[in-house]
Amino acid sequence: MPGPYNNQIIVNVFRSIVQVVSLHPELLKTPGVFRIAGAKEETEKLLEQLISEQFNVDILSHYVMEDNQVHGEHLHIILGMIPAVLKNSPILDSKESILIDFSKNLKLLLNAQQKKESTNMANQLFDEFMQALLLSKRVDYQRAGEIIYHYCYLMHQAGTFHDTNRMTYLNLAIIMAPRLTQDLNLFPATDLLALSGFLSKLTSVLEQYINDVSWDQDFKERHADKLEHLANSNHAIRGQLEHMRDASRTIVLTSMKSLMMQATKLEGQIDALAKQLDHSNKRRVKKALNKELKQLKEELKELNLKISELAHKIPTMNRGYQKIQEELDLISLSEDVEKPVKNNHAAKDRGASVTQFSIFESANNPTTSAFLFATPETAEEFAVHEEADDNQQDNPHLGGPR
Repeated sequence: MPGPYNNQIIVNVFRSIVQVVSLHPELLKTPGVFRIAGAKEETEKLLEQLISEQFNVDILSHYVMEDNQVHGEHLHIILGMIPAVLKNSPILDSKESILIDFSKNLKLLLNAQQKKESTNMANQLFDEFMQALLLSKRVDYQRAGEIIYHYCYLMHQAGTFHDTNRMTYLNLAIIMAPRLTQDLNLFPATDLLALSGFLSKLTSVLEQYINDVSWDQDFKERHADKLEHLANSNHAIRGQLEHMRDASRTIVLTSMKSLMMQATKLEGQIDALAKQLDHSNKRRVKKALNKELKQLKEELKELNLKISELAHKIPTMNRGYQKIQEELDLISLSEDVEKPVKNNHAAKDRGASVTQFSIFESANNPTTSAFLFATPETAEEFAVHEEADDNQQDNPHLGGPR
């Protein structure tokens, strides 16, 4: 699936890279990590393969290790997936108040006179920003916080091998500053001179930030106190999506069956009246029968129009069903890194999170549909889903097809 990508996909790409680096720490000893760009076409091809195979880390591991030796060019391609997956895919809407407040406070600190004190406060601001995102009840915020964390974590790990990879924390911060500025929309790109000054100050902050020893801990270690909250949110959004998926299909199926039963009944009545007309010789009776027959035919015509309109929605429903299932599959991958759910504390906040998923976003967003269902294709899918629905009534499988 070509980009832009939503946060669910982006965070799973980051997780995959973190996992392969954890399996093979020697990868980050490669000279020029994060600085040397991999081949664009190969990077995009690898990214699509990773997504299509549900973020199987073995793909990356086998790709970068050949006879227990690091394939440097392939490593640059793997790390190149970060800018590739983030391209034109903002992890937070620039209009979100949480981002606006962070950006405003960061600019104030970067422009402060006391450089050392303001740098420390800016580092603390980054920590608080990530904490607020991770502790939010909105899943898109949580994913954004995790994405930022993994990015900083990878940069810190790379910096620990600066003697061999020749990438100091300053070198890495120089790469990070424009990336975060663009992805978080921290500064307008229209004023190039002012932007240059902003990036220079942000680079100094990030250099100190990723050099901190707290980044020795991976996400699960450093945020162990938040894993249950993240798992509860996952569980809540999964339940809401499953409900919306199944309810939308049930509504269409029930409506279609009801209309078809009404149409069949009317057709029977019309046939019966037609037979009466054929056998009636009385003019008055025929007139009454014709009047009734005309009325029934008009009702049948209206019903057939409704059935036709609904039939056009069925392939749309199937597409919507598929898109919801894709979101559910992505969510299921997140459960591997979060604690099992004990109590569903976040159920009452499901709605706010659901609206942030790609299939429910605004029509102004070119990456997704503004509707629950996508564009109609063929009506044949309806029969497949209807039959599956009837077969599974006694033993429903909420997870859907994989």
